[in-house]
Amino acid sequence: MEKDNEKSERLGMYGRGIERIKLKKAAGIMQKNWKGNLDTVEIGGSDIYPALEALIDDNIDMVLVDMRMLVEMEKSGQQLDDGIVISGVIKRRDPRYVMIRRRGTKDVVENAVVVTDSDENAAVICEMYDNVECVVENNIKDCMSKLDSEECDAVFAFYDDIRIARLYNGLKYKYTLMDFSDCVPPHGQGIYCILTNGKRSVIKHMFDVSHRTTAMSFDIEEDIIRRLLMNDYVKSCNAYVKISGDKIEVYADVKGYRGNIKVQEKDELKNKNLIMRKIVDRISKSM
Repeated sequence: MEKDNEKSERLGMYGRGIERIKLKKAAGIMQKNWKGNLDTVEIGGSDIYPALEALIDDNIDMVLVDMRMLVEMEKSGQQLDDGIVISGVIKRRDPRYVMIRRRGTKDVVENAVVVTDSDENAAVICEMYDNVECVVENNIKDCMSKLDSEECDAVFAFYDDIRIARLYNGLKYKYTLMDFSDCVPPHGQGIYCILTNGKRSVIKHMFDVSHRTTAMSFDIEEDIIRRLLMNDYVKSCNAYVKISGDKIEVYADVKGYRGNIKVQEKDELKNKNLIMRKIVDRISKSM
């Protein structure tokens, strides 16, 4: 009875298409682990901004947001409004890239046409393959339509997006999951964080719903990127951290004025500070 009499916390929901499905899945994980009453409130809109306004106005208590969006906001100098804080993160979804081809076709070769759904992904493809034409479509479904109509040789996308959009078909397509050493996913890829307006009654639940390994991975990535950007010869950089039990793997991709470099290190989790120094030192010496 005591739980039924508790005040319900309100989670704002927004978004369309694949983004909406991802949010619903993240919200489902929250509701499963929430030690209290949690209601979802429809905000509407295709982006986060109406939900942020609702959070500021106290019409909702929390909202889920793609961590990549917050990373991009920070890069462009934008900040969250005063009082809005990141209170937790949901367990990271699969962040890997995948190359998709029709069954019976060859691997991506010179002069191949590859379709993807963002300029960022197109840049990754052009770095991996020489003399490949890359076409950018509006969404992943349009990309797969191009592949079905044989207007391209392959589709390059995030594996999680393919599965969420229900476009996975192992009988029809051949899937090549890209190794992290070849394709470092964008910083924050696969992570949804929980924004709150600082209420103690809400934050007290975060210990139950926030995934500590994901939070640790993101913090290490942030630290590595921050250290690398202190190097005057580094134009841009990206890092991905994978923690499995007591093991840690770190992958970094750096674009520099003297060239580009990818490095990786593996060790025990207890040596995470040492592995960060190794990554930064290796790249600094190569720049």
